[in-house]
Amino acid sequence: MNKKKIGLIIVIILVLGIGLFLVLRCNKTEKVNDVKITYSDKVIKFNNFSKNFKEEKTIKVVNTGKESHTYSLEWEAVKNTLAKQNTFTYEIKCTGPRCAELGTSQVPVASAKVYQQVLIEAGKTQEYKIIFTYNGSDKGKFSGKLKVYPEIIDKKKIEEQEKKEREKMEQEMKERREKEQKQEAKKSNTKESKTKA
Repeated sequence: MNKKKIGLIIVIILVLGIGLFLVLRCNKTEKVNDVKITYSDKVIKFNNFSKNFKEEKTIKVVNTGKESHTYSLEWEAVKNTLAKQNTFTYEIKCTGPRCAELGTSQVPVASAKVYQQVLIEAGKTQEYKIIFTYNGSDKGKFSGKLKVYPEIIDKKKIEEQEKKEREKMEQEMKERREKEQKQEAKKSNTKESKTKA
């Protein structure tokens, strides 16, 4: 084998290796169980804050399976070096069934849970828009991951929870009826007393 062929093979291997590395590095889609998650940015980074800074990021959650799932949304690997952190806020808006939204909140300085046990039904999609706003003047940097952690729903647990909720509602209705009956009986007794008088 001559030197040209060997050189060509080495170049092809290098190109393929670099291409694979870039694909893996830039891949912003994950699949856990039947839940497919697509991030606009796997790591959210802000290095330069201008006056009236505003930027949006997105997360898309798709249940590709035939069973319902729950998931949590959590901040992790957070680094926030802003001196006045209360001027750096974010808001979460969501489209899709059973979506969870978050009003304006301070961007965290450490790992934190945002939502727990968000339900996504089979075949459904939920899209989050995360809007970051900075109104300060001090310099600083921010980086962090806003991650989705899916889990399979325990059907037995859900059935037990629904049963408890039904029993609670039935008990509340029963107590309400008994209270109404007592009030009616009291009114009747008062009317009878007035009639006799």
